Amino acid sequence: MIDLNVRGAVQLTKPAVHDTMARGSGTILFTSSIAASMPDPFEAVYGASKMFLRWFGEALRSEPKDKGVGVTVLMPGPTETDFFHRAKMIDTKIGASNSKDDPAAVAEAAFAALQADSGRVVTGLKNKVMSAVTEALPDRAAAALHRGMPKPGSAD
Repeated sequence: MIDLNVRGAVQLTKPAVHDTMARGSGTILFTSSIAASMPDPFEAVYGASKMFLRWFGEALRSEPKDKGVGVTVLMPGPTETDFFHRAKMIDTKIGASNSKDDPAAVAEAAFAALQADSGRVVTGLKNKVMSAVTEALPDRAAAALHRGMPKPGSAD
């Protein structure tokens, strides 16, 4: 996960930034998560890697912006994909939830944010609220609030 979300992002971004700067235009999208808004008990490595993507993208956004390069950080919430199955999280509240976001809606929001040159987009109203609340809370309180969602066996 660290190789994919951290090392891979850095290694792929460097040539992309150089190419887009040479052209004088282009956009780069980083897929972070609302998990980057709070400490993530039971998914600490995932949350930390998504936090890296968030801050890497937001920092990078300010570097080549005068060269015509846009950088957007996508921060979706739980989305209806195979993620929870592959992560063996089907027995969690978050994995068993029937209120996950539609992947097509997340992709549309990401594309719209790229087109609008938005620095960051949190998809869906409930995710925007959750992100705003957890970012306003002290880290310990945000972690406690989030703890029950990814806790193994919490779907029962």
